This record gives sequence, C-alpha cells and structure tokens, in this order.
Amino acid sequence: MTWGFPLAQRVGGDVATLVAARTQAAVTRASGQLRRDQQALDAQRARIDRLIGTASTALSAHVAPPPLPS
Repeated sequence: MTWGFPLAQRVGGDVATLVAARTQAAVTRASGQLRRDQQALDAQRARIDRLIGTASTALSAHVAPPPLPS
C-alpha cells in the first residue's frame, strides 16, 4: 500500500480542491490536475502489477498439483 500513498494523497487533495472550486476556471484547473494525478497513480499501479506478475510467474513451479486422494 505504501507504493501508492504519495500519489493517492495528491488525488485526494485534488478531489477536495475540485469540490471546493467556486468558479468554472477553478473547476477546470482542479479537474485537469485530478486527471493528471489519476493517470500518474494508474501508471504506478500498472508498474506494480507488472512486477507482481513477473514475481508470481518466476515463483511458479509450472508443475501439476499433486493428485488428491480418492
């Protein structure tokens, strides 16, 4: 979970800024920043998912599981 903390915190702040925006210009700025930070968080999540997938594949024995008793 710590991998996402800094970006997730920024996204949370962006949401608060967007909710508090009072003018269309402020909404536009806040929406843009939120979109950019969400994209950064999604990219980080994709990198972590790839690392986990690689590790999972590397640790797999690639053999059939033992037969269950009948």
